[in-house]
Amino acid sequence: MSNLQQADALGVLVGVAHDLTASLAAEDRYERLLTAVRRLVPCDAACLLRLVGQDLVPVAGHGLSLEALNRRYARGEHPRLDILLAAAEPSTVDSDDLITVPAHQRKKAKPRALPADLPRAEVVHDLSEADK
Repeated sequence: MSNLQQADALGVLVGVAHDLTASLAAEDRYERLLTAVRRLVPCDAACLLRLVGQDLVPVAGHGLSLEALNRRYARGEHPRLDILLAAAEPSTVDSDDLITVPAHQRKKAKPRALPADLPRAEVVHDLSEADK
């Protein structure tokens, strides 16, 4: 990663930290976080999900249909999401192996560690009672 890329990544993380401590509505905070992630990881579509019981619920999204943003994703029906939730570190999934999901087969995902040179920062924020 070049110095320019590192400086940009640091700027994105500083912006995220600022937004998380600002008095923003939860929806605005989620949208800003997703925008920051998309600056670091360019992609056509992305979604920020919240775990509610055993379901993942979209709280912010980009490039997804309204149907995808308005549904709940049960962990048991989406093995790749379950693999990511069970991983001890930030991970990606590989699509090389087959996994069985209700109604059809897919390739089984294996967690892959994110690149070692990707900047990491641990940021812990307590949510307000309304956001919990």
